[in-house]
Amino acid sequence: RRSPWTHSRGPGAAPIGAMDAEYQGRLRKLDEVLHHLPSAYQRKDRLRGDVAGLLRTVRTLQPQTGTFAGGGQQHTLFYLYGVLPITYRGATYNIPVTIYFDPPYPAKAPRCFVTPTGDMAISQNHSNVDKGGMVYCPYLGSWSDRSSSLVELVGIMSSLFSANPPVYSTAGGARPQQPAAGAAGTAGVGGLFGAIGELFGGGGGGHDHHHHAAQPAAGTPVQPAQPVAAQVQARPVPQRDQLVRKATTALKERWPLVVEPLVAEANDQISKRAELRAASKKMEEHLAKLKAEEQEQTSQAQRLEAAEAKLAEFIEASEGREPRCSDLRADLGPDGEQALDLLAEELALEEFLVALDELLAAKKVSIDDFLREVRQVGRRRFLCQVQRRKSEAAVRAAAEATAVAI
Repeated sequence: RRSPWTHSRGPGAAPIGAMDAEYQGRLRKLDEVLHHLPSAYQRKDRLRGDVAGLLRTVRTLQPQTGTFAGGGQQHTLFYLYGVLPITYRGATYNIPVTIYFDPPYPAKAPRCFVTPTGDMAISQNHSNVDKGGMVYCPYLGSWSDRSSSLVELVGIMSSLFSANPPVYSTAGGARPQQPAAGAAGTAGVGGLFGAIGELFGGGGGGHDHHHHAAQPAAGTPVQPAQPVAAQVQARPVPQRDQLVRKATTALKERWPLVVEPLVAEANDQISKRAELRAASKKMEEHLAKLKAEEQEQTSQAQRLEAAEAKLAEFIEASEGREPRCSDLRADLGPDGEQALDLLAEELALEEFLVALDELLAAKKVSIDDFLREVRQVGRRRFLCQVQRRKSEAAVRAAAEATAVAI
């Protein structure tokens, strides 16, 4: 008896250059198929990128479109069909599958079906495949257009099918009857097209007679499943390997849920660290400014203490005797003496102007004499003011220099 699945080709595989050429051919076919998709597929670029990445990894799938009827309408869908190689008890077998992409993709997860050939049947009570061939797994249930990928989905399906094969051979028994033209499709995929009919509002969909979802296209690098002499039910792999595969699948599915919160928390901590560093730098600048102001205040306080000591010494020396103007004048220095002389002259000129005004009021001087004297006295008074201010500025600068030196 032969096995219920066909062994994939091992010896004589195509060289790397042929594989690249074959991949380019599949990409050209993908572009041709996508070109004929209806406008309902609004994210064709994303669909092409995801499918192209999957075709590079899995060379046993082919892109195609099909027309389906349901609810009195016809709809064109994009799908991938072919086989998924699995490893069961050390041998490689091919499971025929069809993956449908509805127009909302990638917001909506693809719908995956096991589409057995005429000499196969779907295993009863399979944990991940219902009797209609539709595949169920947690990865599809938690599908996200941001973090989910077709490569991971197909890898999980292969792992699940390797642990528990979803089909068995029906050769030697009664072959399932083929439905009439325009009915739900091939014998192994009745549930598949029923699901499509439900999607578009009909109770059961009709499939275009030009399309056969369960068979790989010509040129697929694996052979279709061969008939066997009798029914053979696939038995599960040893419990240890099955547990390892299930644990691996669960970890892959939970990895984004566990890591993404940690990444978000780490980014938040990095942002807070940057904010704290900026605040620390600003605080250091403020402290440096306060230290500079403290030094300036300390220096000014020292100058005031020196001036206070000097004033106290002067008061102590002058205590008990009348101050003499000549002594005070001698202590002023040249600039101070000049400023004092100019101030005295300026005050005398002001008194002279007052006297001229009184003489004019008493009509003891003429108006012409009054105006002539006022002009001369005003000019002299202005020059005294300017010179006095210069002398005072020189005296203040000398005092500040002396205070800094102290």
